[in-house]
Amino acid sequence: ARMQIMSYRIVFHGCSSGLRVEDAQLPQQIQEGEVLGKIKLATVCGSDLHTMTGKRPAETPSVLGHEAVVEIVRSKRKGLEPGDRITFSITDSCHECDRCLHGLEQKCRRVFKYGHSVVSDGYGWNGCYASHIVLHQGTCCVPIPHHIPDISAAPINCALATVVNAVSQLPDCEGNQLKMARIALVQGAGMLGLYACALLRDKGYDIVYCTDTNEERLKLSSQFGASPVLAGCNELQQIIDGERVDAAVEVF
Repeated sequence: ARMQIMSYRIVFHGCSSGLRVEDAQLPQQIQEGEVLGKIKLATVCGSDLHTMTGKRPAETPSVLGHEAVVEIVRSKRKGLEPGDRITFSITDSCHECDRCLHGLEQKCRRVFKYGHSVVSDGYGWNGCYASHIVLHQGTCCVPIPHHIPDISAAPINCALATVVNAVSQLPDCEGNQLKMARIALVQGAGMLGLYACALLRDKGYDIVYCTDTNEERLKLSSQFGASPVLAGCNELQQIIDGERVDAAVEVF
């Protein structure tokens, strides 16, 4: 007999009803290509906050959360074994429809979104604010190197992936024939903004200015290679008036 695993999920019942911790049984069997994993650490995305405050419409009841590190408990996918620590794509896609075949898996015609699906859809272990999650066959799973801690790895599949995609659209600074400093401006020093600062410096931008109205948050940007400038101050206006900006990234 399979050993019973303690399991629970934090279920969102709507803005007026809030969250409830509920015990629930894990599936006894999973299908080919699927993975049952234990949530080691989950982070809070801005979209989760928007859902909880009613700014983002959502069906309920549901288990929120899609940024997490997962330790595999049971696997029916080749190359993934119990004990492996992984990150995963926040969408499950068919990889067969016209959108998937054109590289738009996130817009798959049969897309399933972790953290944004009702409990009755599939196994019911659909979000990361729970003890466990079931990852479906069409979900990309990537092992996390041992030297990357959980707290750094959890936002990889959403916050970091979002900024990587945005910054990848900008041209590289290598081979700059102008012999002039390449300058970028990041507006917003939250998680996405800090990632943007680091990625722009890595891309070859010589100076990355980061602005925000929150001074405490802004201080962190210097640790990610940026020159912090308080939004609305005269210094920012002088920078904008006196120097060109080769790239600007606005995040919330």
